[in-house]
Amino acid sequence: MYYFDNLEFSNEENLDIYLIFKYWNKHYDVKLNMNDSKAIENVLANKKDIAKELGRIDIGFFAFYYLNVDFIPSDNNDLRSLDKVHLEIFEELNRMFVKDEVDKEEFILPRGLGKSTVINKLLAAWCHCYRYSRYTVVIGKREDDAIGFIDATKEFLKLKKVTSTFGILVNRAEDRIVNKQELELTNNSKIYAVGSGTSIRGTTYACDDGVFRPMIILVDDFINENDILTDDAKEKIIKKYNDEILETGDKAVYRKGKKTKAATKFLVIGTPLAADDFINAIKKDAEFKVFHRSVVNFNPDKYFLENEYWQRFKKILMNTKDDNRVKNAENFYYDNIEKMFFNTIWNDKYRPWELASTYFTKRLSFMKELMCDCEKVGEIWIKYMAKMDIKEILDRKFDKTILSIDQASTNTRKSDSTAFTVLSNSNGFYFVRKGLLEKFDSKTEFDKYINRTIQILKEYKEITHIVLEKNVYKAVDATRIEEEIAKDKELRFRNIKVITIYNTKNKDARIMTITDKINSGQIIFNEEDKEYNDQVKEFRGQHFTLHDDAIDSLEMAVNNIDEIKVYKKSTMIFLKRNLL
Repeated sequence: MYYFDNLEFSNEENLDIYLIFKYWNKHYDVKLNMNDSKAIENVLANKKDIAKELGRIDIGFFAFYYLNVDFIPSDNNDLRSLDKVHLEIFEELNRMFVKDEVDKEEFILPRGLGKSTVINKLLAAWCHCYRYSRYTVVIGKREDDAIGFIDATKEFLKLKKVTSTFGILVNRAEDRIVNKQELELTNNSKIYAVGSGTSIRGTTYACDDGVFRPMIILVDDFINENDILTDDAKEKIIKKYNDEILETGDKAVYRKGKKTKAATKFLVIGTPLAADDFINAIKKDAEFKVFHRSVVNFNPDKYFLENEYWQRFKKILMNTKDDNRVKNAENFYYDNIEKMFFNTIWNDKYRPWELASTYFTKRLSFMKELMCDCEKVGEIWIKYMAKMDIKEILDRKFDKTILSIDQASTNTRKSDSTAFTVLSNSNGFYFVRKGLLEKFDSKTEFDKYINRTIQILKEYKEITHIVLEKNVYKAVDATRIEEEIAKDKELRFRNIKVITIYNTKNKDARIMTITDKINSGQIIFNEEDKEYNDQVKEFRGQHFTLHDDAIDSLEMAVNNIDEIKVYKKSTMIFLKRNLL
């Protein structure tokens, strides 16, 4: 028995007829009626030719018809029925390959969606059955992934339906290269699968028909946790893709205004691991179309927090005194399913109570791997921010005032702002009198940065100390600021001290020292500084936060203001000698 479209088919031939009628009516104006016995007779008489043509114009049909053992549930397998999202993926592939409307596309999808099978293995089989691609390169993170891909593709191409229509494509006997990484087919086309550490610069495939550059380059799960540990690691992966992989492709050929050869197709498939990792860098590349789906289409933080039933579920799940808490939580869900059920991207795969368990116990993994959302991926550090109107802030006597600056070292995605924090303390509270984020090019606008600093010193006359990171400019900016202060008639008598700090301590550890002060309301923010305040609130840890300039500057200010010493100017009174 086969199960498709909520129908049951007693044998493969009945399923085949249904698929042919369904996809014929999708693509052709002349419709076929399944109740018409003559139409069925004609389809059966020309089944192979009709199916081959439908497979050429619809990758979804090719999957269901030729590869049904891997795409359609039956009594002989344990497959799940595909969901709407999989059909949407097939349509994206049709737009890219059949219609040639897209040259570069990224698929950002949750773990467990079957994306490697539904996209790259299916695509490799389709492209090489129809010789759409003469040379396909697939790049995975590890060589083992590449070997697994080649093995799976070989099995697809050896299926009886495929060989009966397209011939024997995998045959070592014909002096074809067939090994763990290379699959040369009898129709003079080749699939090459490698790990990310292998260079593909200049790779080509030579056969009797000529020499071919890659027509498809597919990158699948290109990164792992090691690739997001540092900014250098992230940039290395992005640079490899931009400088090597993209350059390996070929551009389209036009003759008399008509395209005679398609450009190399680039596909990136994966799940993001950090806000500025490779997957999110490609997402922001205007040349790439992006197909991005999450496991649910609502905000899980808001939904699970506000739903009383899920909060009760959480209480049961987190009861460490109950050895059966997981099963009891599951039972609670099914007892209250009408109040707790929600749709997922693949209802046959992702069950609500299992997703909720992952969310409550491993929120970080849930947000990254299932929501594909690294903007909210880290744990929430800042849960409360006290804010005041600037007039209310100024209505008090301050003990000390400090200016701290987190300099932008580069103009990249991560470090794109210089953050200024004017901080004063009073009666045990810290007041951010001004929080600024300004963009300066570190190479061409150094003077602009220095001048802005001087301007802030003049505006806030109580500032006695400036704190700077030494890491960025090696204290060159500190020297320049001191020189500008000494030259300025207004500033040179204020005895402003410039302190440089070489930060070697882990950033998360440093910022963690001020989070309690923020959450408790001990640090009070100027409500006018919306951009600065929002950036502070969005901090989720250095690996999962795109912009951390504001909170970096704030940490330096808070952790140094108590250490500085301010000497009050004494007033000297001169008396005439005869009064003594």
